[in-house]
Amino acid sequence: MRVLVVGSNGFIGSNLVRRLRDDGKDAIALVRPGGNLSRLRAQGIQDYLECDIKDLPSINKVLREEHPDIVVHLATRYVVQHRPEEVAEITMTNVVGTINILEAIRAEGNIGLINTSSCFVYSPKNSPLLESDPLDPFNLYALTKLQAEEACRFYSSHYGLGIVNLRLFPPYGPGDNARKMIPSFIRSLLAGAAPMMTKGEQRWDYIFIDDVINAYVKVLDSFEELSKRGFESYNIGTGDTTSVRSIGEMILELMGSKIEPLWGALPERSRELTYLCSNIDKVKKAIDWAPLISLREGLISTIEWLEREGMEAHAHG
Repeated sequence: MRVLVVGSNGFIGSNLVRRLRDDGKDAIALVRPGGNLSRLRAQGIQDYLECDIKDLPSINKVLREEHPDIVVHLATRYVVQHRPEEVAEITMTNVVGTINILEAIRAEGNIGLINTSSCFVYSPKNSPLLESDPLDPFNLYALTKLQAEEACRFYSSHYGLGIVNLRLFPPYGPGDNARKMIPSFIRSLLAGAAPMMTKGEQRWDYIFIDDVINAYVKVLDSFEELSKRGFESYNIGTGDTTSVRSIGEMILELMGSKIEPLWGALPERSRELTYLCSNIDKVKKAIDWAPLISLREGLISTIEWLEREGMEAHAHG
């Protein structure tokens, strides 16, 4: 199987390319021109292609020359609260970029697509979210992800493209964005500083990166069967929630830290999601997948990775 991973220098993409190659699959790493390659390098991946998905002729050329069986679309511009000057880039990457990929696949023919969407497209509710639940995007990023989903649905129904849509709940683990809650909390403790936090009452469904990668691999292996069902979305989460405060306390315990986080030092966001949980019955049934890594195990791996990273930086400093 020949797989083109778009956005392969990101957190999920770099892990997926490494895993696919370890499994003996032919994985092509695609990155945007000038993209940060540190995650690919950390995975020992030296070969990659450059392509700007915002430019249709460029993505057409890649598909024509590389002949992938399946494209995994992980390229995204993620911003929690956007500034006006970011609107064009977010929209161009997340919406136009996705449509360009769809259009290029339509032109080439006989290529499948796994599209990556987000749990933030859902209307909030205080129980596990089903794929059939109402949609009400949480922010501009989520709006663009929903628009990308609709483009996928359109190309699937009008042109017969085989497309599977994955709605990811918050992933974490080694290689995660340093600004995300879990790595930033751990980094503060490693630096001997008290993490500045909200009250930490929000309960979210955090899924470890290896479980996310296993889901993508299972979808790839089952793709022919899944794509016959027409455009379908699947939640990728754990089906469980933990409060931010509980996660913080678990990290403190695992690190043996006596530092007191400053709970309540930061204000809640104006539209904070207080509860975010997946129902994963549909994906379990469809691809015989379930998350295997407990939060505790995942946090241990993340702490160990950040400790190693800190020691390496110190050694090179």
